[in-house]
Amino acid sequence: MTESGLDWNSLVAFDNVAAGHDGVMSDASGSLIIKPCVAAEVQFYEVSNAEHPEFAQLMPTFMGSLQHEANNPLRGKKLDTGLAIVLENVLAGFQKPNFVDVKLGKRLWADDAPLSKRNKLDDVASQTTSGSLGFRIAGMKVWQPEGSGEYKVFDKFYGRTLTSDNVRNAFSTFLCVDQKTETSDIVEDVISNIEEAVGAIEQIIAKQESRMYSASLLFVYEGDPQARKEALDSAVTQTEQSRHSDDRRQEGENVAEDEDDEEDEQAEPKLFDIKLIDFAHAEWTPGQGPDENMLMGIRNVRRVLRDLMKEVSHE
Repeated sequence: MTESGLDWNSLVAFDNVAAGHDGVMSDASGSLIIKPCVAAEVQFYEVSNAEHPEFAQLMPTFMGSLQHEANNPLRGKKLDTGLAIVLENVLAGFQKPNFVDVKLGKRLWADDAPLSKRNKLDDVASQTTSGSLGFRIAGMKVWQPEGSGEYKVFDKFYGRTLTSDNVRNAFSTFLCVDQKTETSDIVEDVISNIEEAVGAIEQIIAKQESRMYSASLLFVYEGDPQARKEALDSAVTQTEQSRHSDDRRQEGENVAEDEDDEEDEQAEPKLFDIKLIDFAHAEWTPGQGPDENMLMGIRNVRRVLRDLMKEVSHE
């Protein structure tokens, strides 16, 4: 296993989690998260990075692992393995990140799960959108810029109350549609871009032979209205610059030096990001074809986003 070189005693508690990740820590800078895990998850990251580079781009950047005393006190319910995985903090770079954990799959248990766990997870799936849509909102936090000026937390029980008819309300809340801070045209365009990003993830997973039970899509979206406006303005500027560069290339001009200058500039404000997370029950399965259990959920997430686009366009 790849050691990260971090010192466990230098870490701080990380409270910005959406669902099911008790005991998560962070480095002092906030750029890394350190999550207690089983060895199988570290191995999956290592194999993915070494042998499946296209898929690895969908995961948080893997920085290695960290050994610690198994009886070390962790915030909340602890996973007592003595091992933690070190990953990039996907929330870094956002001012007030909204985030939602979307657990994928109708079947949520791996082959080695005991019968009691299989029955429990099947019961949860049958009573929620996991069974009907192949995905479920496992947890969500949304910044409230007006009023409280705090995060509103939607726990796993919120996700279990949603149905196939109203689950798009969760995405509407996550994307601040009800805040009316952007025009419907802009919101529709943002949702379209997110739907396309999920489509790109679907295409990659459809080409892989793997099984990933209880993995999630982690969606992050800028919750601060001013920072969101800056990110939107930046995206428009980048599009115009790209179009201008394309025009200059067609006219035979050399734009490489300009592009190098642009890369040296500070990182642009982030509007959204999507990563696949949680691989405790994931493995590569050559010869078994794509993971249709996971793909069912991803395809229905896309469909819900398209439904939300239609809803916004009619407002």
